[in-house]
Amino acid sequence: AFLDCAVTNADSTVMNLGNRVSRKKDYIPAITRAIKGGWIKPIIRGQSTVDIAKLGKLEVDPLDPYQRVVRRGSVLVPKSGEHFKLVG
Repeated sequence: AFLDCAVTNADSTVMNLGNRVSRKKDYIPAITRAIKGGWIKPIIRGQSTVDIAKLGKLEVDPLDPYQRVVRRGSVLVPKSGEHFKLVG
C-alpha cells in the first residue's frame, strides 16, 4: 500500500512511514487502493477439520443450582472409561 516506505523487520509487519502521521488523508487512499486491488486478510491458522455436528450441543443444566452450561453428545467429551488419544 505504501510503496515508498521501507519495511523495518523480517516479518514485514513494521514499516518506517517517514514523516506521515496518523491522518486519514495519508492512509485512506492507500488502504482503499490495496483493498480494491484484491487484498484479502490472510488466514493465520489452518482450516478446521472438525465437523461442527460432531461437537454436540450446549445446554443449560436445569438441575444445576448455578445453571451451568454443559456440552452433550460431543466427540470432544470422553465417555466413561474412555481416554483421549495423544496425537503427535
